[in-house]
Amino acid sequence: MNSKTVYTLYLMLISPVIGLYFGLKNSSRSAKRTLFIIFITIYGTVIYLPPGSDGAVHEAAVYQHYVDLGFDQFIYETVGILVFEKRGAYQEDLYIHVLSYFVGGVLGMPQLFFTFVSFIYAYFFVGSIFRIIDLNPAFKYKYAFYGFLTVFVLYKGIEGINTVRTWTGLWVLFYACISYYQTRKVKYLILMFAAPLCHFGYFIMALPAWFVLVFGVRKYLYTVIFIMSFFLNLINPETAKTELEGTNEIGEATVQGYYVEEQQSINTKIELTQGASWYKQLYKIGFQNYAIGFLAIMMIVGGYYYNKMNDVEARIFSIGILTKALSSSTWFLFALSNRSAVVAAVFVLGAFILVAQRGALKTKYENGGKFENIAFHLAFLALVPIIFLKFAEMAELASVFLFSTPFVEWVMSDVNISIKNAYKLIFRD
Repeated sequence: MNSKTVYTLYLMLISPVIGLYFGLKNSSRSAKRTLFIIFITIYGTVIYLPPGSDGAVHEAAVYQHYVDLGFDQFIYETVGILVFEKRGAYQEDLYIHVLSYFVGGVLGMPQLFFTFVSFIYAYFFVGSIFRIIDLNPAFKYKYAFYGFLTVFVLYKGIEGINTVRTWTGLWVLFYACISYYQTRKVKYLILMFAAPLCHFGYFIMALPAWFVLVFGVRKYLYTVIFIMSFFLNLINPETAKTELEGTNEIGEATVQGYYVEEQQSINTKIELTQGASWYKQLYKIGFQNYAIGFLAIMMIVGGYYYNKMNDVEARIFSIGILTKALSSSTWFLFALSNRSAVVAAVFVLGAFILVAQRGALKTKYENGGKFENIAFHLAFLALVPIIFLKFAEMAELASVFLFSTPFVEWVMSDVNISIKNAYKLIFRD
């Protein structure tokens, strides 16, 4: 470790934001990746968890269940998770169950829960971004790279740490897929099957990725499935519900939870949009899903999927449109449909960025290029609300101690306050 890196790390302890800024200016690619991971890990150590949020509930469970959990009971509950039985385990997914026991029962330091959660999330999230980015892009339209890259990074960014399980599973899956298709290393192939360990829902949401892995890129078939999903019910709601509930105890509980979440969403949808900001209103009506669908259609109609994508891009895009079809077809399970739509968006955006930075987008002088250039601009503009929304969400969770002296929050957590709450406190009427 050179002196510049050591200096940057010390600076991060004083101000993570300033330390990251100066550290990125003259660092190597590998050093930049490390700095981002460290920064996001620090973000997790000082994260502000609103009462009742997913993160607050999961952190409380470490104190309530895992600190005094005996090893024999831990093994008993672990086996129950593996065979899909409820055996008193507070958590139903192996990843968070093992992690909670490790920090609470083994280390006896439950306060480190989000430190580990953030580090693991950061490793796969940052790793995915660096798999996407080429240091020497040959793009023809810089907006297509920087604009859509911004959306890609924010679509499910560091605010996703709060949920602990679901979006960690997303980045594990994406990182595994793109890494395997770029390198063909077996370790990434094995990792491709690890997402369900993070969240039970990936036994369904990872099916498109596994399908592409087994059957390869069948462009016309996947296109037909994708288009049909907009007009037809490819999955019978009652049959699917019956089959999922009959799999095991955890499957039944998960499906029932998805129905409850759907009902809650229907009952509160109007209330949540009243008086909300314009970007939250657009998000609630699913405007971003239409934008991603439009982008995917343009990649197909423009011939990129059939003629201009290399094998890696085509596989990532195939996973994206199949997952989009899954999302449309599971409309009757709101939580599954909504979460798989996010997974689909990340894969579709990732494929587009890869194509764009390779310089494979048509110029306005090529056949149909002018029309497609306008269409891609419209797709980006339609996704701009996501940028506003994600910055707003980060302001609710990010601590003011990211800007200065994070160690104060480490020893006096009672003084923690989010950026949003600090703003209200300072500028309130």
